[in-house]
Amino acid sequence: FSFDQVYPTNGFHPAWQVMAALLYRFLDWLQLETAPILLAYLAVSLLLISGAICFFALSFRQSYSQIPAWFIFLPVGIYALMMGPIFHRYGTLWSFTNAMESPLLLFSFALFMWVATKKEFYRSLPVTILAGLALCLIFLARLDHILVAPAFFAMVLLQAIVSKKTAAGLRSLVVMGLIVSVTIGAYLLVNRLTVGMWTPISGSLKSTFPNPVAGRVKLDELAGLLK
Repeated sequence: FSFDQVYPTNGFHPAWQVMAALLYRFLDWLQLETAPILLAYLAVSLLLISGAICFFALSFRQSYSQIPAWFIFLPVGIYALMMGPIFHRYGTLWSFTNAMESPLLLFSFALFMWVATKKEFYRSLPVTILAGLALCLIFLARLDHILVAPAFFAMVLLQAIVSKKTAAGLRSLVVMGLIVSVTIGAYLLVNRLTVGMWTPISGSLKSTFPNPVAGRVKLDELAGLLK
């Protein structure tokens, strides 16, 4: 993969990158023109977002034995209503029908919620493994969402202590932690072997860590490039 067709790069969200490449390869094999290929990407975005809404609904039913009536407003959302007067194009789930990584991320997160709300979460090793894999899919769909993992681990630990299921909670954390750690390690190793850097090139270009003042200059540079 390359930005300029000369230098290899790892500056993509990997799960979306692979999905987009495989879909393009298949549609190119069908000898389709550019416009139908773009429409196919948008159709896949719609399917992923629709699937996410279904998994969110199933998560509510698992947790509360019913789907609340207000769930019908989920695709619109309070955020969209707040943003409407300012940026009317953004805020709803459907605004992410853009062939980018967001639809896959939404689907991955909804799938994870469905697994995490199963009543046998603590008792079933397969369910715990599936939760770990779903966390990995979230991370691979959009790299900065790896932060979902430690937040969820903290919640599991707290919930286990409160419900006096500490042993089961720790076992779940160990299993999920191993799965996530191995996935991250494999991702970093692939980066190193393919482009010579551990972290994504695009992330390195955008970051000024640990200098926050330089971040403003970087944002101005990016704004000029985006024009």
